[in-house]
Amino acid sequence: MKRCVLIKLVCLFVLCLLVAQAQEEFIVDAETGMLTAYHGQTAKVEIPAVINGIPLRAIDKNVFGHNKSIKEVVIPEGVTHIMDSAFYACDELESVTLSSSIQSVDGFAFFLCQKLERIVLPANLVFIGSNAFSACDSLKDVTFLGDVPFLGKEVFEIGPEERVYTVPESAMADYEQLLGSRVTAGERGQLSYTEPVFDFDSESGLITGYEGYSAKLTIPGTMNGQKVTGIKDRAFFAHKWARVLTLEEGIREIGHSAFFAVPLAVVRLPGTLERIGEQAFLGSLIEEINFPNSLREIGKGAFQSAKFTEITLPEGMSSIEDSVFEACWNLEDVYLPSTLSKIGSRAFFGCSVLNYIVFEGDSPPSIAKDAFLDCPKINDIDLPWNASKVQAQAFTDAFVQAGIPQEQFKVWRANNPAAPPFLRKTTMQFDEETQLVISSADQVEALHMYYNFWKKDASGLLPVKGIAEGIFEGSSLKEFFVPHNDQFVLIGKRAFANSALERIDLFDSVEVIEEEAFAGCTHLTQISIPDSVQRIGDRAFAGCTSLQRIVFEGESILLGSQLFEGCDALGSVVLPAGTQVVSSLGIKPELIRVADTANDEQIAALHSALGMEIYEDLLRESEVKAHTPMPDSFVPNAKGEFDFNAETGTINRYIGASETVVIPSQIDGVTVREIAFNAFSNLTVFSVLEGTQDNISLKHIVIPETVQVIGDSAFLSCKRLERVDCYGSIHYLGVRAFEECSALSEVLFYNNIYEMGGYTFNLCERL
Repeated sequence: MKRCVLIKLVCLFVLCLLVAQAQEEFIVDAETGMLTAYHGQTAKVEIPAVINGIPLRAIDKNVFGHNKSIKEVVIPEGVTHIMDSAFYACDELESVTLSSSIQSVDGFAFFLCQKLERIVLPANLVFIGSNAFSACDSLKDVTFLGDVPFLGKEVFEIGPEERVYTVPESAMADYEQLLGSRVTAGERGQLSYTEPVFDFDSESGLITGYEGYSAKLTIPGTMNGQKVTGIKDRAFFAHKWARVLTLEEGIREIGHSAFFAVPLAVVRLPGTLERIGEQAFLGSLIEEINFPNSLREIGKGAFQSAKFTEITLPEGMSSIEDSVFEACWNLEDVYLPSTLSKIGSRAFFGCSVLNYIVFEGDSPPSIAKDAFLDCPKINDIDLPWNASKVQAQAFTDAFVQAGIPQEQFKVWRANNPAAPPFLRKTTMQFDEETQLVISSADQVEALHMYYNFWKKDASGLLPVKGIAEGIFEGSSLKEFFVPHNDQFVLIGKRAFANSALERIDLFDSVEVIEEEAFAGCTHLTQISIPDSVQRIGDRAFAGCTSLQRIVFEGESILLGSQLFEGCDALGSVVLPAGTQVVSSLGIKPELIRVADTANDEQIAALHSALGMEIYEDLLRESEVKAHTPMPDSFVPNAKGEFDFNAETGTINRYIGASETVVIPSQIDGVTVREIAFNAFSNLTVFSVLEGTQDNISLKHIVIPETVQVIGDSAFLSCKRLERVDCYGSIHYLGVRAFEECSALSEVLFYNNIYEMGGYTFNLCERL
């Protein structure tokens, strides 16, 4: 009996000795529970769950890095994190058993473990860092037991082509989208995740801290029935464990340094968040984040050293404070709101790969001189598609003043959002000498012209400077969009003539529209001519029978003759103040207006060049031709004094004998439009024979505003007629209409006369 007890004691002693010896191989940080070093040499490593009485929480950086002896490792329950490069380049490592408690596998954790053949990733896993399993040449079998975790860049880059990904059946679609690879249905593991418990101050509504080890933090909008309004200053300061952070709706504010140096990879912010405090995420290495539309303020240095590649700031934000995105070395693309008015000192300092900046506004913010210091790759700045050339230049000037060399970047204006995609294949022929597109057989209804073409020798690109003569003449093309390359200057002769064109989107690089460019485009209804256009050739829009509206955006232009001939649907045309014309535009003079900025000399010169009659007014856009109505004091004569044709609205004959005749504007409800030939004249062959050829009763005639035509000889030889008051806008005043009215001394046309026949006032001796 004593001997048996002795043997047991010896065995227990030996076992304890072995455990103690094994635990001496592992060095653990008592404060964090982090395995910080391994001194063993065995091929199989079973890491204890408890070392020297300390529960193990994580495997620290490089603990097993470059180990040449380890072939198999078992990670115990309780371990939640495998830190960066923990098993980096373990050349002989063939087998890894991860505990179900693992939540995070950081970047390069198993990089270059070339003999590792299989890995099972537990259901609790929420994060895998960049290149964690890259260059694992033998890794043929990867099994996920839970929902899709966040994956950093190139997690499984460089591996066997026959690799199989096995995932829970219900998550197959998500994994295929994430991995870009076919997956196989497998089992789902058991989730043992415990929701973290946060310290909360119910009086202020602020989360004040967290002492746990979870890699996934979801901060709720309410705790214990109280609303959570924000995160207190320094609440998670230098917390080592969080990788994925979600703030629920209701949270409005993140305090100063709240997540300072927390190694977060993913941050999901709520639609209620309004403010992010200074240095809130400084050093957090964030790879993915959303900025909600509610956000209005980001404090200084808030995202310094983050690792995201793209940011979009919401409308409503007015400033980017100092150093907010300083040293974001992975940041490539930045989208900024129209409300932005300030970019502060060192805001993007050291963003060494930043190359693309998009502004939603059309005026530049104030930019600190060092805001983009050490950003050598900025080359593309985009503005809204409808920004002007002047506005684009303002952005160029602003960035030059901020220290970006002008030769380093170009300010572009985005393509019209209505434009179709560029053709992938085309029959277009490009002339390198003129840099014009000279032919096209593409059978498309909408075309967005290319920015450029490759040289034939493939030595570089040449910009498209225009389209040649007749390129789309008679085609079925309905829509054409000029490229926003700032170098497209020419629309050639008859380029779209007799085509099915319905819409043409010009750009303010276009300088010349040549003769008959759009002639016969019967489906074209409207067009805007940008301020860059210097000349439009003869008959450019002739025969555009559906053209209703044309807008000139510039201040000066040279217009060819008969430009709008046959444009019967065209309404008022407002010409720039500095317009020059070759001759008539081919439309009624009353349709032509001039910009309000035109001075009297410009209007007089244009009036003459258009060949307008002296009585035809050329008005400014906002001017109203004063129409003088017939006063109520003039009482119309009785309808019985007039022989009236109700079908045509014509007074055929005056049959009364009054000295003063006020023609009614209506007779029996029919509007009076015309005074017929000889209507008030007695002069006929028979009257001459009878000696009654002169109308000797009429002294005063009043013509209402409804009358548009006074016929030939209408008042011929009304010898006692002394005064004419005409309130009509007369489109035609007939030949010899008032001839031989020898007593006529006053003629008042209160409104327009558009056409006047010959000898109208011949032998009116008193005029």
